[in-house]
Amino acid sequence: PRPGDRLELLLRLEGRDYIDRESGIPSSIERAVQARYELRERAAARPYLEQRIEWQDYDRSSGIFQDSRSWGGEIGIDLLAGRFGGRAARGGRDSGPEWRTRLAVSFDLQTPDDDSSDSLSAGADYGEYGGILGIVREGGERFWLDLSIGAGRRDYARGGGTTLAFEGLNFSLATTDYDYVRASLIAQWTPIARIEQEIFVQWDEEVHDAKEDDFRLWIVSYSIARRF
Repeated sequence: PRPGDRLELLLRLEGRDYIDRESGIPSSIERAVQARYELRERAAARPYLEQRIEWQDYDRSSGIFQDSRSWGGEIGIDLLAGRFGGRAARGGRDSGPEWRTRLAVSFDLQTPDDDSSDSLSAGADYGEYGGILGIVREGGERFWLDLSIGAGRRDYARGGGTTLAFEGLNFSLATTDYDYVRASLIAQWTPIARIEQEIFVQWDEEVHDAKEDDFRLWIVSYSIARRF
């Protein structure tokens, strides 16, 4: 729409058909639309707006899974330094790897189609709001990383309660309101020629209004490989 701006649009359609009807898992179809608009593609500071809408529909009632609608997105800014945010962005020569800092606010709203149709997943409609800090280093041959930290609040529309809930295909053990912190790190580096190391770390912490529902998840994965 404007010189220097950037628009990304993703349309996704996913169907899942279970041949064994006795398994208790209904077949489903998921539709999603995601759009991202970035201002000033070659500038060192790039504001952006990202929106996504998803529809999840099941072909029959199962007593667990439930049709749902969700809307989420981010409003933020990417701050760049290096190849794209430094002299290269102003017409100079390549200044090396790029560092990108992301500051954003996010939201996620989900509403089930019919609370009464599914007793186990009833009450899974919620609003979630938070902030995000991201740090990315890319463009270097020997070292690359992507760090993201988010914190915020999720409130269930019906006050929640300790119950079993499926939010789309996401399984949750409790639907009491909670504050959260989420962090993830992916890094890859090559300290010696042809020797690649990679680490993935994820940390999710939920502090619920009902303390017995508090939740913590740690995932750590490390690999080392030699290229031939």
